[in-house]
Amino acid sequence: MGVEAVLSFPWLREAFGGLHWQNPLALRHRTDVGRTSPTVVAAVVLVALIVSVGVWTSTRSDDDPVTPADPADPTSSATATSSPDDGEDDGEDECAPTAARPGPAIDLGVQASRGNQKPRNLTEEQVRVLIDKAQAAGASIISTSASFKAIQPRAAGPYRFDNLDLVVRLANEAGLDVKLRMTGTPTWALDEPAVGPRQAPRSDAELARWETFVRDVMQHVDGKVGYVEVWTEPDSLRYWPTGPDPVEFARLLDVSSRAIHGVDPDTTVIAGGLRGNDIGYLEGMYDAFETIGLEKTPFDMLGVEPFNGGAPPEENIEGNTYTVDPFGVVDGNFLGFESLRDIMVDNGDDDLPIYITLFGYATASTSDSPGVDDATRATYLAAALELTTCRPYVAAFSWYAFHPNPWDPPQWTLVDADGNESATYDALVAWSSQAAG
Repeated sequence: MGVEAVLSFPWLREAFGGLHWQNPLALRHRTDVGRTSPTVVAAVVLVALIVSVGVWTSTRSDDDPVTPADPADPTSSATATSSPDDGEDDGEDECAPTAARPGPAIDLGVQASRGNQKPRNLTEEQVRVLIDKAQAAGASIISTSASFKAIQPRAAGPYRFDNLDLVVRLANEAGLDVKLRMTGTPTWALDEPAVGPRQAPRSDAELARWETFVRDVMQHVDGKVGYVEVWTEPDSLRYWPTGPDPVEFARLLDVSSRAIHGVDPDTTVIAGGLRGNDIGYLEGMYDAFETIGLEKTPFDMLGVEPFNGGAPPEENIEGNTYTVDPFGVVDGNFLGFESLRDIMVDNGDDDLPIYITLFGYATASTSDSPGVDDATRATYLAAALELTTCRPYVAAFSWYAFHPNPWDPPQWTLVDADGNESATYDALVAWSSQAAG
């Protein structure tokens, strides 16, 4: 048994002419660090030594129980390969939140509009209750929509800022920051009839109208908003119905970033969250920045939506990595955003953080997820936050979703339409309390 155990070491197997060993737990493609093989003589000496120790230990009692690695615990040996190697040993609790290292800022979304429902808007008191619940759960950022289509539905019409103003004002009064997600092009601002309901501006004329809208919104909020997410899911047909195009998105990012920073240089610009960990599309984005002649990256943070099909966030499923034409590889595992980080570093953007703009689980089966029960979802929330705490380049985390509204169905939300809190909400409260110390 001792010989067999020793021969499981890859370098010893190589010394004896055995097969090369490959780490079955590797989560990402990495450049392997070279290792120096010992001589056969040294290997034989070590085998003899281990066999001797094995004989000695076999005479001892086995009173001390062995605790198996918990695959749900990112600090256990079973998931050690998913933790970043920063050259420091932080101990067994390196992923647990502390006051010194609380993990990513928590973002919860609040929408004051009911869409086409009647009444169309939430009351001030209803919005205040939602913001209070978000803050109690540890949110420091409230995200809300700033849709061009909803704010200026007619070319000659005035801007309709009522819902936006209500959320921004109440969030600021509670001491919270705000993130705007800017999407939606009204029909009047397009050169041609839209091929889908969420068509993005692409031509020079459309981008000019979009730029005016962005500048006017920024002047209106007057420094009360800390973050602006430019579009969302540009790599999906749902939000880029003309066909995802990194060059078109690069142009939109460039125009938007210049308009935002031209009004408020301190506002953080987020590249609209990529659906899944779309490695090929991000590589295409960086190529596009060169194609259109940009001297610097036109965003301050990369938005990512690392939905993983309902699997535990620490789980790496080989089949979840696949190729999508025409851009290339997508890593559908939660931690696939590590590969996006690699691309950013390779392109000189190691100083730019990642913002998880949406991630969560449904409690009932949907087209995107098989569904998990609320208790399981609660454990998944804690695991996802632990994993991101171990990766300090993830600066913010928006859990999808906070409350039901026309765009966020109740099976995804932390509270129901009556304000009742889920077990997942309670888990977020517990996490935030631990992070606060």
